[in-house]
Amino acid sequence: MRATRSGVHAFRRAGSDLPFPSPAGVAPAFPPAAAARLGGASTPFPASGVVDTLAASAHRAPATRYPEVASQAKRLMDVTGGLILLVIFVLALPVLATLVKLDSRGPVFHTQVRVGLHGRPFRMYKLRSMVAGAELDGLARWTYCGDPRVTRLGRILRASHLDEMPQAINILRGDMSLVGPRPERPELVQVLSEQFVHFPLRHSVRPGLTGLAQVRHCYTSSVADWHDKLAYDLDYVRRASLVTDLRILFATVVEVVRLKGM
Repeated sequence: MRATRSGVHAFRRAGSDLPFPSPAGVAPAFPPAAAARLGGASTPFPASGVVDTLAASAHRAPATRYPEVASQAKRLMDVTGGLILLVIFVLALPVLATLVKLDSRGPVFHTQVRVGLHGRPFRMYKLRSMVAGAELDGLARWTYCGDPRVTRLGRILRASHLDEMPQAINILRGDMSLVGPRPERPELVQVLSEQFVHFPLRHSVRPGLTGLAQVRHCYTSSVADWHDKLAYDLDYVRRASLVTDLRILFATVVEVVRLKGM
């Protein structure tokens, strides 16, 4: 993990503070239409050369990083971890479901369409941690620290990552892996792809229950936060290996024990 983190920092030191140039040489601003979809303001966003450098390396990585044997080993690790997580979740479900229902009105589970490998959409499962009808206006929004939509129990579920346990089903179905970039909603993917030309590279590997950005970066609640997070995601794409996955899983366990989630 330390080597990976230092790699990102090295790229940061080598990068510039110039924005991504458009074909005409003009820095792209946050699109007004995209801002409207997110219920936010239109804001120019500066980026640096770190993402360009990482992306250049990540372009070559997916085809060679996981040869067939390693790919099968990764899938075996995913299935094994998914089964263990599913057993724990089934055992804990009666208590968790009761607490969710007692804490606020609404369903126990929450599902959302997310974007997965090669841009294919899939339905991701979570325990509900927000009030029912949190997005009645239909606008996709990031969750932020102190978000009033998050229930009292939801804050505990998010801090412990217990709300993510139903994603064991997604892992077993092959929608997700144990480790990889976190999947985003289609609306947000569209916005971020408009903002970051290299953003689609995240979809060259299977999305994960946890990832390098989750253990090395703060919680992402705005487009501005995505600059560093994308750097970590692309660093994972170019460095992806079973050893890297095991290190990230270990770091994730440490984060969960310390209740470092939102």
